[in-house]
Amino acid sequence: MAKKTVLITGCSEGSLGYAMAQIFSERGFHVFATVRTLAKAGALTKDNNINVLILDITSKDSIVDCAQIVDKKTGGALDVLVNNAAYSQWFPLLDVDIDEAKRDFDTNFWSMLIMIQTFTPMLIRAKGTICNHGSIAGCFPMLWDGIYGSSKAAVKHMSEVLRYELEPLGVHVICALIGIVDTPMWDKQEQLALPANSIYKPVQTLIDHVRAAGEGAKPTGRDTATPEATGRAIIDHIQAGRSAVVWVGGMARRLKFLINWLPVRVVFKMMNKGRGAYVLGRAFGGNTT
Repeated sequence: MAKKTVLITGCSEGSLGYAMAQIFSERGFHVFATVRTLAKAGALTKDNNINVLILDITSKDSIVDCAQIVDKKTGGALDVLVNNAAYSQWFPLLDVDIDEAKRDFDTNFWSMLIMIQTFTPMLIRAKGTICNHGSIAGCFPMLWDGIYGSSKAAVKHMSEVLRYELEPLGVHVICALIGIVDTPMWDKQEQLALPANSIYKPVQTLIDHVRAAGEGAKPTGRDTATPEATGRAIIDHIQAGRSAVVWVGGMARRLKFLINWLPVRVVFKMMNKGRGAYVLGRAFGGNTT
C-alpha cells in the first residue's frame, strides 16, 4: 500500500476518533477506522480512503482478527496506531461497583496494551508512531471521576515507559492528554447515580442542583473544544515525527499551567466547582473546598 496508513479505535460518529479518521483521510492517509457496530460509522463508510472495521477492543480475539486484516491490506507495515476508544462512568470511589471499575480498566488500559502488543510488529516495520489517548482527568483529582482518572493516569505512565522501550526500535510514542471535547461521551455523564445506601445520598439533591444549574453541566465556550480542532492538533503532533506528551482539547493547556504554578487546593477548587465540592464540605463539615 503506497499511502501511509493509520488505524484508529473508537470511531463512532461524533467522536474524536471519527473526526481524526476524516482528517487523516484528507491528509492522504489510508485509514482503518474501527467501530463496535457498522451503524455507528456514519459517513466514514462512504470515504474511499477509509476502511471501516468492526472491533471490540475488550476482546483479544477481535483484536487479533482485526490485525490480520490490516496486516494483509498493508503488506505488514502500519504507520500510525491511534488508541482512542474509551469508557467512562461517574461514581464516588466508595460506591463504585468493582466489576464496572474493571470494565473501565479493561477498556481504557488493558485493551490498549493488547492493541499495542498486537500491532507493534507492523509499526516497527514502518518505523511508525503510537498515539495513546490519555486525559487531563488522569493528571489531577476530579470528584466522582476516580476510576476513569486512574485508568487514564495508568495510560500516561504506560506511554512514558513505552516511549523508551520502543525508541531503540524506531517507533515513536505520543500520549495525548485530552481536555474537554464536545463528544457524545459528555451526554452519558449528565447524571450522578448513587446507590440507596451511599454515604453521599443525603447530599445528592444539592449536588444535582449545582450541576444542573450549569456549573457542572456539559461545558461550552472556551472551556471546550470540537473533535475536529482537537483531532487536528493531535495529528499535527503525530506528523511532527517525535515522541511527546501533549496537552490538547478544552482547558488542557490552562490546566497544565495551573498545576505547575498554583497550589493544589486552589486548582482543585477551580476544577471541581461544578461537581458539588463545596456541598460536600458544608454537609459533612470537612475541608473539601
